[in-house]
Formats: sequence, C-alpha cells, structure tokens
Amino acid sequence: MKKFKLNMMIIILALVILISLAAVMTVGYLKYEGIIPPKDRSALHSHELSTHTITWKGKEYRLCDENFYYDVKYDRGKAITQCSECKDLLYEVSGDTNHHFLIDPCFNERDSLYVSEDYVLPKEGELTAVYVNGRKITNKKLLDAIEKLYSSDDGDFFLYKVKESFNRDQNIFAKKVNLSYEGCPIGSDYKGYIGKVDGKWCYFHDYPKYRVALKETIPCFEIDEELIAIIDKYF
Repeated sequence: MKKFKLNMMIIILALVILISLAAVMTVGYLKYEGIIPPKDRSALHSHELSTHTITWKGKEYRLCDENFYYDVKYDRGKAITQCSECKDLLYEVSGDTNHHFLIDPCFNERDSLYVSEDYVLPKEGELTAVYVNGRKITNKKLLDAIEKLYSSDDGDFFLYKVKESFNRDQNIFAKKVNLSYEGCPIGSDYKGYIGKVDGKWCYFHDYPKYRVALKETIPCFEIDEELIAIIDKYF
C-alpha cells in the first residue's frame, strides 16, 4: 500500500512538472509569435471608407495609399496596442521610437500601414539606411555608394530582351532597393532593382506606372566599376 501511494505521488508530481513546463513553453511561444495582447487596448479603428483611420494616444493615423505601401519596406516590431472594438492587434515599426507608424497585419494579404497625421515623411536629406530585398543595411560604405549611384546622371545603358519573364529569366539576378532618410524607420524611397544582367552590373528604374517585371524589353543602366566592389557583397 505504501509503495502504491509512493508511486501515485511520483506520477502526480511528474504530471505537475510536465503541465508547468508546457505552460511555460506555451507562454514563451505566444510571446514570441506576438499573440498575447498588449496591456494597452485604447486604439480606435474606423473602417469607414471615407475616414479609414486609427486614433491612439491623442494622435490620428491615416491609412497609407496602396501605391505607397506596395513599394515600402520596414521591419515589423512588437504588438503595442489593441483596438478596443474590433480587437485587432496593432504593431509598431521596428526602430520607430516615436510611433509615427502603426501596422495592422493582414495575414492573407499585405500589412496595412498607417502613418501619423503630424508626421512629415522625409523624401530627401541624409541617407541613413538601405533596404535590399527587405533587409535593412546601415553600412556607411554601402550608403555612400548607393547615394553616389542615384545622385549621378544615368550613364551607359543597353536594352535587354527578357526571356519568358523578369523574375524567371536565368540571366537576371537583381534585388529590390529602398532608401530611408533622416533616421526614418521605413524605406519609403523605392528605387527599383540593382543586380546583374548577362553578367553585367546594372540597375533598373521601376515605379507604379512602369513595372520592369512586366516589360519584354528593359533598359539596363550600367554601374561604374568603383561602386561594384562595394555593392557586390550585398547584391
């Protein structure tokens, strides 16, 4: 009988330990995934077509237009507030200490990006970051090279006949480029692509009304040799 009780106690203790471990692991996983709602639940979300805005901590955020957030790059940070009505979790942009932006994630589509009405997005000034295929880079040599590349007049170029499509052509190896200025946490200045075509380093202009990926023949602007040695490791 004593042996039976001892075995039962051991089993119960083991179960308690396993349940505790499972709870700790679950909480840790949820925190990692950003599923646990933040304590702040004061955001108000308007879904009216004419006033698609979010109000939070005395500031009003407007939804960025589709052409804007289609081409911008940023790193999503942690969940910082939750809408009091629809219960949507809203996230910060990583590095955005003043919370000029809010992210409303759409899991089946692109995130919806909101910007504070009182924030003026810098479109020029000191170049502080380059996003290469969405990866944020702040290396000073690369920043100087990219700034020199885009500040100079277009140099020599050649026309290339795309085989099948831009993204499937085996002779095209290119990455998207976004620039951010004056410490802005997002790469809002979309520059198109930098890469190689038939082994030649070049860059491509790309914008909403002219999508390189949709063209059969594309102009490829060649890059100076002095800059290739710097950008090569990033592209």
